[in-house]
Amino acid sequence: MASSVSKLKQPHELLNHILDQPELPAMIRSLDAGVLTKVIHHIGLEDSGEIVSLATADQLKAIFDQDLWQSNGPGKAEALDAARFGLWLEILMESGPEFAARKVMEMDETLVILGLCRLVLVEDRFAPARSMKDDAPSDDEEPLNRAWDGSLKQSFDNYLVTAKNHSRWDAVCALLAELNERDDEKLSRLLENCCRISGEQMEDNNGLLNVLSAEEMLEEDLAEEREARRENKGFVTPASAALFLARSRATPMNKILGTKTPDPATRAYFAAGETPSVQATKFQPDKEPPLKNDSEALDLKAISFLQTLQAAEVLPASIQKQLGFEGTKSQDLDLPLTKAMRWINHTDSSLYSRLLMELSYLSNTLISGCGFKGRSFDPKEAAEGVLSVCNLGADFVLGDQSRSEESSLNDPWPVLLKKYHLVKLFQVGWKILLDHVSLYTAEVLLGFLVRLKDKPLEPWVRSETISMARVLKSCILSGHPWRFNPKTDGLLTVLDGQTTMALKDLLEEYPTLSVCICSKGAHPVSPYISSKAHIRTLRKYLKEMLLF
Repeated sequence: MASSVSKLKQPHELLNHILDQPELPAMIRSLDAGVLTKVIHHIGLEDSGEIVSLATADQLKAIFDQDLWQSNGPGKAEALDAARFGLWLEILMESGPEFAARKVMEMDETLVILGLCRLVLVEDRFAPARSMKDDAPSDDEEPLNRAWDGSLKQSFDNYLVTAKNHSRWDAVCALLAELNERDDEKLSRLLENCCRISGEQMEDNNGLLNVLSAEEMLEEDLAEEREARRENKGFVTPASAALFLARSRATPMNKILGTKTPDPATRAYFAAGETPSVQATKFQPDKEPPLKNDSEALDLKAISFLQTLQAAEVLPASIQKQLGFEGTKSQDLDLPLTKAMRWINHTDSSLYSRLLMELSYLSNTLISGCGFKGRSFDPKEAAEGVLSVCNLGADFVLGDQSRSEESSLNDPWPVLLKKYHLVKLFQVGWKILLDHVSLYTAEVLLGFLVRLKDKPLEPWVRSETISMARVLKSCILSGHPWRFNPKTDGLLTVLDGQTTMALKDLLEEYPTLSVCICSKGAHPVSPYISSKAHIRTLRKYLKEMLLF
């Protein structure tokens, strides 16, 4: 069994396994879009044509919401990926022009218009003739398509369609031709909108096209609709996540603890009426439903398939199980806070459900709004990161009482969770990470760089340290010490590589501990800062390395 599961981790093996399922069409259509998205990413979109052909319109809509939008980094707005849209058209076309046209007609029309405008330029073929005056047109009045001489072009009724992306032209052209056969009125409406947008959004400056605000406005409208759908499913948008994290850093500690109502971003999230949980599907793979009739046999087979995906590491196991809240305890994250949550799980199911909702919300916030080691958090890392920050916040609130390890009503940890819940404890811990870790590290490093002026240095090294000190001081004053990180390579002129990397980790928006820092306090090797003891250890390290 282990060897067969290991094989399924290979994309081609998993694809063969899926295609061998006798109930494949019904099983694919019974799965949540999030599962299909993960499967497609694991296999690769280019090899997933047969699976995509079985997806329903609602599944594809949800998959597009996730797959067609890309961000330049956590906390930054996502934009429609034109290349990905073109690839999807090609994959749909693999099942035939009729199938592709049918699926496109089921898609959000605004999405289709925006996607096409990113791939082609649409012009009214007769517009130049209608606007022509008695005098010959000047060079500035030449039709826009002069900039595209030599490009691939095709006429559809009154419109001339010109390729911007030659690699996707065959798929786009075949799609438009099929739409023309199936529903020429719809095609005319699509091309009319594309033509209007092209005319409003493009200027020909010596053959260079500048995108103007009209296209951005169209994309913004589409993004708002998408974000509303995703928020209703428990997602946290990058803008909302970044705002929550920024407000948590800026709010005074006494106000965080003294305010009885959640912050606006949290209220808005839970006001949506969802009960988000960190689950990949609408099925619960760990629990088998009773078999009431023959039709439910498919559900059981789908559940079995989901369990196979989890074993093959395509889908994560439930966060509760990964963190030791269910089944065996996790050795990766055994904090006083997680012990308290396990205790609450057995004593107050309603509070425990609320805490899991908050854990999901905060985890999605970190995934959407904050980087981790130069990339985005994965779900397990995000949940561990959230609980570590909450544990740090609780440790500061409790003070010396946090040494208690008893699991009873006298234990302050469950009492604290009942009083503040996870969101407030996270906000406290998040502010501590900024003030006591990132900013503290930046200030110690700045002092180190300033003191170097009294040391005998090569002129170029002295110039580099002065420049770094100037940039670092600006980052400290702005309250964003992580913005100094692109300059940390310059520290290699005065510090060794291990120390430089440790400092870079501490300066991040989500600061982490390196192995060398953990060894100073004899802590288990873990990147997460979850207690006052961790902060004492990293300060000891900074004193030894930088306070000469």
